[in-house]
Amino acid sequence: MHLFSYATLSGYEWAHPRLLLLLALVPLLPLLRGLLARRRRQVLVAFGPGGLRPDWRAGLRFVPPLVLSLSLALLVVAVARPQHLSEQLTQTGQGIDLVLALDVSGS
Repeated sequence: MHLFSYATLSGYEWAHPRLLLLLALVPLLPLLRGLLARRRRQVLVAFGPGGLRPDWRAGLRFVPPLVLSLSLALLVVAVARPQHLSEQLTQTGQGIDLVLALDVSGS
């Protein structure tokens, strides 16, 4: 059985399924952040020979918003509490009971 097959995923129920509607808001957060950053963007003037060369690190500017969006999506899924109901698990255990007694009397 594949991990993401329909049979596997249909065996889950959600404790709070309405919270999954918040997943629709997750892609809007980077867009809102970009709009706010564009509004307060400053113009920088560089004095030097030629322009700035493109760098490979410039492509990494999308990584923090992507990681933030992914973490928020996973947080929403975790708060919605997926529960696997089709499996039954019987646990038995053996152990030792320990008792710690303190005498706090004045005598």
